[in-house]
Amino acid sequence: MDPSLSIFATTVDGVLLPDSNLSFLIDLGYRNDMTLREFGSMFERAAYTTSSSCWNRKSLIHTPFHISRLLESYEAIAREEQPNQEIQIPDPQVILESIQVVLNEIDRKCVSTDRPSILSEALVFICIPVVYKAGIQSASTGLDLGLPHIFVRAMASESILSKTPEPVTVELRPFVRHLAYAKDTSWISRRKVLESIRDPRASETILYEHSTGHVLEGTITNFYVIMKSGEVVTADDLILKGHIRSLVLDIAEKSLGKPILLHPARM
Repeated sequence: MDPSLSIFATTVDGVLLPDSNLSFLIDLGYRNDMTLREFGSMFERAAYTTSSSCWNRKSLIHTPFHISRLLESYEAIAREEQPNQEIQIPDPQVILESIQVVLNEIDRKCVSTDRPSILSEALVFICIPVVYKAGIQSASTGLDLGLPHIFVRAMASESILSKTPEPVTVELRPFVRHLAYAKDTSWISRRKVLESIRDPRASETILYEHSTGHVLEGTITNFYVIMKSGEVVTADDLILKGHIRSLVLDIAEKSLGKPILLHPARM
């Protein structure tokens, strides 16, 4: 499929690309009137993933990982929501092409505008709904979000590395995520509840399993313990295994020269 020939409708902020089973709603988010969290909250249950572009918007960081996790999450959610139905997994090539259309469109906007570069790199949010909310429409395109689409939203990417590291105060809370290994938009609303009851002195909530005392992960972070022996301990179950986690573990093992212990620390 040639993405340049498949775009059949454009608006100020979005591009719609059809496919035989799924279509792409590409919302470039230049108005920044909705955060990615707010955008994800519109979907009751959808598989999603978030990544940053690289090489001047030519690709996404670790694209194969994100596509694989997106499809694994979709299948996990769909099997839970539709236990007696045959699950149709979206074609990974279709997702790859939708990502490329987004990056091409962002690059075109950046190059063609007479304003300074809108984005140096982009933060790209991709989701495929499993459960739809009928009657909800996209503010920028008017498209019904209750229809089966691959939704892609891109916004300006902020550099995390540029921020000065500061001590982090955390709160420990007994809570185990449901279907933790899947990126499910329903977690966004559950996470919001945890954030609303968090001690205002804390900037993150670390989750642990009450029955065992096993420390699992943060609401938006991973949790590691560096032992006095130099070994790194981190949970390997009941958590979301993101690509940043895999990179951290790989670097830690190479730099420390010691094996990573994949079991949770205890309270």
